[in-house]
Amino acid sequence: MRTKIALSVMALLCTAGIRAQQNEALRLVGTIVLPGVTGRFDHSTVDLDGQRLFITGRDANTIEVVNLRIGRHVRTLAGFPQPQGAYYVPSLKKLFVSTRDDGSCKVLDGDSLEVVNSIKLSIGANVIAYDPATKYLYIGHGGKQVGDAPGQKRDPGQIAIIDSVNSKLIGNIETDPELRPGAIVLEQHGPRLFTTNALGSQIIVVDRKKRKILAKWPLPNAERSGTVALDEAGHRLFVGMRNPSRVIVLDSDTCKEITNFTTVSGIDRLLYDPNKKRIYATGSAKTGEHEGSIQAYRQVDADHYGPIARIPTGPDGGTSVLVQQTGTLYVALARFGDKDAELRVESSAADASEIATGIGSPRLRK
Repeated sequence: MRTKIALSVMALLCTAGIRAQQNEALRLVGTIVLPGVTGRFDHSTVDLDGQRLFITGRDANTIEVVNLRIGRHVRTLAGFPQPQGAYYVPSLKKLFVSTRDDGSCKVLDGDSLEVVNSIKLSIGANVIAYDPATKYLYIGHGGKQVGDAPGQKRDPGQIAIIDSVNSKLIGNIETDPELRPGAIVLEQHGPRLFTTNALGSQIIVVDRKKRKILAKWPLPNAERSGTVALDEAGHRLFVGMRNPSRVIVLDSDTCKEITNFTTVSGIDRLLYDPNKKRIYATGSAKTGEHEGSIQAYRQVDADHYGPIARIPTGPDGGTSVLVQQTGTLYVALARFGDKDAELRVESSAADASEIATGIGSPRLRK
């Protein structure tokens, strides 16, 4: 009898443990050290087929290349004047990198990683978004920059349209005479593009096909918007605010505020996973130890959201990218003190066996 009771208790404990694991928002699979890499990062992009990750080193003017298959930093590409956005197009085997200081988009061959073309934009070339249906890239550039002298004139804020097949600029959409576009997110089943003003509190809605502004939505009681994500099926636009630190949920058709909730300090990325109905926010406070964190939220329905985990990461841990195919979140941490820069590999899968590819190898340091 006692044996049966003991076995029943053990079974219950095992079941509870499995359920707890399945309910984890994220699990740290491992870390990849980036030895010798200094300065802050900006954006990252993944070549899923080639098992590579590219990170823009905006302070060091580099592109850092990580081999995810062996879990190792393998190469530093130098000579990029403050790289910001990055996007790898797998069907073309091309890596596109926007560079702020010379106002251009560099095109790199996916095999050799040599620069094969440079597309002239204007100062402040920023975030890159990609439309797989048309194979067009959208890049914000121009407008007022941080550090500009009072009254300094710049090209107007605009969004460049680049044909990735031919690596050519085919047009621009002017968004604001003064402020440059910041974060960009695209509808996949509609023509709209949503972007922020990098130095303001406004959402600009663009019709990509007609190449014109549809609306400008002010964001009340907020100083600066930092990042955006989209639940297209649920008609919800998520806006990450840096001051104060919160996420505003808008109806993506009417701009009506549905709800808002507090988030990580210094929010840098806001990522929506439609498969798991989750939102991930990554950021880093700019005080004290510069400790960054991931905040995960559960989407109960289109109008309701709840926090499910806050995971400390490390210094300046705002740069992140989500691979929906594998449920893997990569967070880049800058070097801090004597600790090397590194890439954290976080999994949202219930079991590591579900993500045997796309997260690196068992040789990742845990």
